[in-house]
Amino acid sequence: MSAKGKGSILDYDLIEAHVQDISKEFDFDEPKHAKEYLALVLRHGFNLDDFDIQETIIDGSNDCGIDGIYIDDSNEDEPVVHIFQSKHYLSREKFDRNLEADALTKMESAIDNFILRPNFNQPYQNVRLNSKLQDIHALRKQKYRIVFTSNSNHPIASAKTRFAEYIARVNNSQDYFDVEYITLAEVASLLAPEKRQVVNGELELTGEFIDWPKGSIRTIVGRANVKEIASLREKHGDLIFDKNVRGYLSQRNSVNQEIYKSVSDDSLSPVFFFLNNGITIICKKLKYVPREESPLVQLEDLQIVNGGQTTNAIFDAYLKGTLGQSGYVLVRIVETDDSSLLDRITASTNNQTIVRARDLKSNDPIQKKIESWFLTQGLYYEARKNKFLGRQPAHLRVDAEKAAQTYFAFYKQSPADAKNKKRLLFGTYYSEIFNDSLDFKALKFSYRLYKKIFTLNKTYKETYSFVNDGDLHILALLKCAGVNTNSDLDEPAFVAIYEKVLNATKDVVDEERLALGDAYSHRAFFIKLDSLGRIEETLLKKS
Repeated sequence: MSAKGKGSILDYDLIEAHVQDISKEFDFDEPKHAKEYLALVLRHGFNLDDFDIQETIIDGSNDCGIDGIYIDDSNEDEPVVHIFQSKHYLSREKFDRNLEADALTKMESAIDNFILRPNFNQPYQNVRLNSKLQDIHALRKQKYRIVFTSNSNHPIASAKTRFAEYIARVNNSQDYFDVEYITLAEVASLLAPEKRQVVNGELELTGEFIDWPKGSIRTIVGRANVKEIASLREKHGDLIFDKNVRGYLSQRNSVNQEIYKSVSDDSLSPVFFFLNNGITIICKKLKYVPREESPLVQLEDLQIVNGGQTTNAIFDAYLKGTLGQSGYVLVRIVETDDSSLLDRITASTNNQTIVRARDLKSNDPIQKKIESWFLTQGLYYEARKNKFLGRQPAHLRVDAEKAAQTYFAFYKQSPADAKNKKRLLFGTYYSEIFNDSLDFKALKFSYRLYKKIFTLNKTYKETYSFVNDGDLHILALLKCAGVNTNSDLDEPAFVAIYEKVLNATKDVVDEERLALGDAYSHRAFFIKLDSLGRIEETLLKKS
């Protein structure tokens, strides 16, 4: 794993959430979460199953500086012995500390005493360590990988240099030992990969086609049987849509209902090609055996950037056994390795309906981290609109735009902008919300608090007619009234605070209504930037 930059507090919180989540699966002893952290790295960094994780971790005291040993014997001729030194720091405030140099010194001693010399079955070693060392010494030809992992940053440069010099001496011009550092930024990247998975596939076109090279771009235009599209979707799943900025709207969307009907109806299926706008595929490289018609096109790093609704409607029909056999769809394949051009194609080909700014940010690394963290809470964060529609219950789905709105209203105390300029939340205001200092729990809390307000507003709207227009102001005012992440939203005390906020808001609304008469409207009042301050002042007087 290549070295990354320094980790952030956001990375620390993401890792801790996953550590706590994984602690529910294992019954390790103290120290708290130390072995769970290593289990997390083994699962996501080395793809070990639960049995191998249990076998790898040196469970107990007297580990002599070795926290885990994993023998990868997938290559029987030359197995690789992974030796782990793991550090898990509990102090959130010290997230940016360096992995202590002493860990590297201890590893030098462990290599000298237990790897280079067969010093096992010593009274100061625990049983698991003894067993692992004997397994190692039973090997005849192996390599070693020393892995330092921690929820902190890399050791200081001088410590890494010194250890590298030690490994060079041990290797003595050979390559038996190498070293890997998996620290804060690397582990966060494992949990929320910044790079999407590369998909390589193939698609058979039917009949004549156009192959048009122009400079660094090459375009093939042709038609494909709908069965080919269904097969591509079935084989690669959602991975082929990672760069598609629009999530699938299922058949609740009227357009998709028409696509599904057209591709399923025996009378319409033969003319589906003429009824649909087609599919746009981008790829880094394409090739096919030269022929005049019906080529089998091999695609390297493919993505469907337009036509996701068509592809999924076809796949739905395929799964339900209603897919017409004689249907064809227009396919445009664009080959280029210019990443900026690919992004422009992605955006410009999605202009049949509005592409939301939040959808364009859906592949941002910070959005992936947020989604990964919410999964530890049993929730599904939708950076891309409707990403989990039809796959997860509505009450477990968290819309990114609504989460941004509620966070901006509550923590940034900007309810008017959050409501009326929400398009800017993933534009001008994006970095104010989504940055490396973001508190995951705060994002979840403001969203949860809003949902609680939304439910209460249904009960109180007869008495307080402004609650729908003023919902985000109510949210912001609750912070002024003392509601925070430690508040129990199910306690009667919270409802009392909520009612106090409503009463203060009503006083100011009545005052404004009296001043403006028939010209007054709730919407116009809550758009005003001074409305929050006026209500807050009244609320404080009532306290």
